[in-house]
Amino acid sequence: MFKRLKAILKNEWSALDYIEIPNDKWYLDRELNELYEFDNGIFVAHSSFVENLFEEYGSIKVLPKGAVVVEVEKSGDVIQVLNPESIKTPLWSRVTKPEEMETWLMRRNKRHLQQMYIEQSPPTTEAFAPVLADYVDLESLEISDEMKLFLKSLKRTPEEERMHVPSRMPKEAFQEVMRAQNESTSSSPSAIHYTLWKAIAEVDDLAEIHALWLSLPFMHGFICERHKREIDCMLEKKAKVRQIHILRIIGLMEGCWNAYMKWAYNKHIMPNAEESGLSSNQWGGRRGRSAIACATRKLITWEYF
Repeated sequence: MFKRLKAILKNEWSALDYIEIPNDKWYLDRELNELYEFDNGIFVAHSSFVENLFEEYGSIKVLPKGAVVVEVEKSGDVIQVLNPESIKTPLWSRVTKPEEMETWLMRRNKRHLQQMYIEQSPPTTEAFAPVLADYVDLESLEISDEMKLFLKSLKRTPEEERMHVPSRMPKEAFQEVMRAQNESTSSSPSAIHYTLWKAIAEVDDLAEIHALWLSLPFMHGFICERHKREIDCMLEKKAKVRQIHILRIIGLMEGCWNAYMKWAYNKHIMPNAEESGLSSNQWGGRRGRSAIACATRKLITWEYF
């Protein structure tokens, strides 16, 4: 009954037949006092440090509704807005050709997913990994106390090192995961639908074989070629809003690989994390918690006080 009501009330599914690209590169939001740069499908927000002067460094954000088109001039690591009084509103062009859409979306996703490397965040540098090694004394490093605490939090504790995640998936676990899986879920770059996996899970001998087959790469340290591929799909965050920076990317992996990861993560990795003293402030990936619930809780707390 619920599925029928959901089908009636939910918007009809359709392919992404067009996307929208902004006509200009630079935008100013006077209310937030931020300069927005359109860069390969996303917007990078630059903070102001003096009137009409903005830092070269920026972070990915959504273009505000009140932003206007401006002209800028770059000088070293400073960006100057030349016409802050501008009232020109943003205009968008519609891209409908599949080849052009694909090119734009690939540029957008590459730019988005490489943000840490573009910013040269510490985890992306060659010098970062050795710092976390057991032989390095963090107290001897010439870094701030805050950075020392941050690096300590990244190191595995003795309790965590003693914990074990089994690599052999039992037949019963494979069956449990597949039986709970929604059959209508899109599942595989190799066109293997969840219907097949769910049917396999109903036969004990076949389920045993597939559970073993899924476990072998984790038991012996190799990668299944089929598990190296995925399909990146673009979804609307808001119905009928096709502006390229608003779209959301999801990756479709093989259904069998997802089944193994669900078992390993839900049954072993997260329980180990809970037992090893995971901070109560960590809300992501925990049963009964979500980022939205965390944000709502903070909002209510601020309003109360």
